[in-house]
Amino acid sequence: MISNLALLSPSLTAPPHIYEPLFTGRRRLDRRLRVWLSAGTYEGYIHTDAQLLERTLRTARVPVTARYTHEGHSFGTWRHLVPDMLAHFFPPRARR
Repeated sequence: MISNLALLSPSLTAPPHIYEPLFTGRRRLDRRLRVWLSAGTYEGYIHTDAQLLERTLRTARVPVTARYTHEGHSFGTWRHLVPDMLAHFFPPRARR
């Protein structure tokens, strides 16, 4: 099972029947799943899709961290978010 999932600019472009079980709650997500997602506010429908995924995951009580930037769909945007994503999944250890 996948337990950690990073979504950089997620887009819901598959046919609607693919997502129906998730959005209606007919298919339950494992609460051990941890999600980090991001999107730029200049990404149009991708930004909207990311917000919909965030709401759906929170409703399913799946831990999710969302980061929205005032940027577009670019490698530069994703590159500067990588440290935040890595810290989410691999928190720094306390120094002794």
